[in-house]
Amino acid sequence: MKFLKGKSLAQQKINLINRLLKFKCKKSETTHGCIHSIATLKIRNTVFNMLVEFLIQEGFSKTLTEITEELLIKFLQRRLDQGLSSRSLINNLSTISACFTALKKQGIFIKICDFTTARYFCKNNGKKIVKKNRAVKKINIDKLEHIEVKIIANMQFETGFRIDEIYQIKSAKIKKYGNKYFVQKGSIQGKGGKRLVAKEITANTANFYLEMLKINNDKIPISKVTYSKYFKLAFGDTSHSCRYNFAQYLSNFLNNKRLNWVEKKRIIARELGHVRISSANHYAY
Repeated sequence: MKFLKGKSLAQQKINLINRLLKFKCKKSETTHGCIHSIATLKIRNTVFNMLVEFLIQEGFSKTLTEITEELLIKFLQRRLDQGLSSRSLINNLSTISACFTALKKQGIFIKICDFTTARYFCKNNGKKIVKKNRAVKKINIDKLEHIEVKIIANMQFETGFRIDEIYQIKSAKIKKYGNKYFVQKGSIQGKGGKRLVAKEITANTANFYLEMLKINNDKIPISKVTYSKYFKLAFGDTSHSCRYNFAQYLSNFLNNKRLNWVEKKRIIARELGHVRISSANHYAY
């Protein structure tokens, strides 16, 4: 990064901390809506969790909103000592910033003891927290044994469609142009009635999918519940993880294109069928 100064990498990273420490990252301003309660805070933001543990070790007993700049520098420096890269450092700082902004908007003032007590209570009561901003698990579709489930999973992974959208794909909605296959633009209706963009799929996936429909009267032969059940048994996760994988691959591809943050989010939101580009905050890295 051009603005980094210092002869050594360690010094450059320290300068990076000081430059970003004012909590004015553009990313942070658009991600503050993800925190809603103490319960979701405890699991959803690992970096924020690390910060709380660090503050406990430092004997900090005030509210989180009163954390000093010196303590934050010390925490980030420790993360650097653990081998954190410049990109990860920015993401760490953005996550912390988003948490503080969200806490302020929600009117929540948590002391360290309150936070740890709530976390312990939720953990021991077995409450399941739904995480929107979860880590992406790489899916190996070959692990699936049920052939219909494997075909549907491949289609979901390549298009990024929700499961309800996959079940709308009939043979007439898949067209071949040259050597490429596409799910036609506007043929699939997404959330809120939004018509989705065209999606290219591999010839192998298209042929298997079309053959499956052909021998089953243009219908997917298994229900959504059955598909989700077999997928869960194979991977221990919901089929929605295919959508996260699609978004992650797209995000990595766009990183190589050197696009600005807003343009990257706009493309991801469009491909996933979201109306608001802010919805892509969960997928863009």
